[in-house]
Amino acid sequence: MQRTHSKLVLGINLCLAIIPAIVLGILILKYSLNVPIQDQWQISAIFEKVNTRTLSFSDLMAQHNESRKFFPRLIFIALAFLTKWNIRYEMLVIFLLACIVAVNIYLLNRLTINTSFIKSLTIAFVSNIFIFSAVQYENWLWGIQIVVFIPIACITTSILIAYSRLNNTAKFLICMLLATISTFSYANGLLAWVIVLPVLALAKLKSWSDILKNINLYLLWIIGFIANIALYFYDYQKPLSHPNPVESIKYPYQIFQYFLAFIGTALGIGSSIQPLNNSIILGSITITLFICLCSYVLWQIKDYQILSQTIGWIMLGSYTIISALVTSFGRVSFGIEQALSSRYTTFSTYLIISIIHLMIIVGEDWIKKNTC
Repeated sequence: MQRTHSKLVLGINLCLAIIPAIVLGILILKYSLNVPIQDQWQISAIFEKVNTRTLSFSDLMAQHNESRKFFPRLIFIALAFLTKWNIRYEMLVIFLLACIVAVNIYLLNRLTINTSFIKSLTIAFVSNIFIFSAVQYENWLWGIQIVVFIPIACITTSILIAYSRLNNTAKFLICMLLATISTFSYANGLLAWVIVLPVLALAKLKSWSDILKNINLYLLWIIGFIANIALYFYDYQKPLSHPNPVESIKYPYQIFQYFLAFIGTALGIGSSIQPLNNSIILGSITITLFICLCSYVLWQIKDYQILSQTIGWIMLGSYTIISALVTSFGRVSFGIEQALSSRYTTFSTYLIISIIHLMIIVGEDWIKKNTC
């Protein structure tokens, strides 16, 4: 009887965990339209070159705003010729990428938090509410936004690999491949090289001397990073319609407001009353909480177990913070309100998810150490 009850509770929690994805899938089916909009029309030029057999590597690597969308263009070409360029299939790929991220987050949850399946699924349910949030409606319903989801899918997969039982050489090589895919998918995809390396170095750390054993792999990583940067910025041109980030330094207070609003967008954008102020306040609370949690880990720096448990979540949260900083300098000239764009929610979401997991890990560690 007790076993049957446990299975029932487990089944209910599993259903709850996937409800956010199901609800979002229904919303996409209901509101998606097979109509290219805005930047999507630029993709059509590639289809013409494919038909005339004049498509070159430089066409695939061509700069689009600040990004080089090499890998997304391959996806667009494949989907277009399989579906006669039905934009809704691009939305399906976006949804599947989000599912990959959700599975990665759940598996990281299992690897870093010592708890039952039921509690893990409960945590997954809360995380999935943010991952599949309808607040990101622009990214769900705009096919070209595949580019936004590829980097986070690559980063979460890489973090998961860092915690796996693969040998270090395999981990580094696979993660370098994923970081390259991330880089040539979207502008902030370059962050994969910065975010993943600390996780590779510290996720399985048992003593600080272990770091020196992989020095050749770190050098290989740095060479790969430099090679990606060199290729990315070869013949790079600043988009004429975009402001100069250097000029943004003149407005430090506005940059700070933009940064906080960006961080708090996932929680504040749904408000109809003063969404900007709400996002700034919520962003301030969120970033303060993250700093406090990271400070606790630094305070326990000699405890390799908690460092190993938290480094993946800390770097996942750092992905949001660095993205917010870069965007703040690059977009503040458009006005602070621009930080509330629903497209940015896809980036700010992962700081909240990292905090959820860090609070559980840090809370359990604090209770354990203060009750012994």
